[in-house]
Amino acid sequence: MYPDAKTITEIMLSEIIRNYLSSTPSTTMGQDGLSLKEIERNAIITALQKYQGNITQTARQLGLTRFGLRKKLKHDSIKPADVTKR
Repeated sequence: MYPDAKTITEIMLSEIIRNYLSSTPSTTMGQDGLSLKEIERNAIITALQKYQGNITQTARQLGLTRFGLRKKLKHDSIKPADVTKR
């Protein structure tokens, strides 16, 4: 898709991620040193907080399946119960 790209830009992200990030004030986009993985992790945590740990609603908001979200939660060691306690 972008074979020579060394930097991921906003236009390279899916429309769902761009829309979510632009509507989420606590997620900084384009800040130097913030990796795509960190942006994704922040988006997941913010959505979990918004939906009080509800996996179905969080997944729907992020454009993921419940299974896909659970996989990301496990990979990133994010526990919905811990996130909603903040």
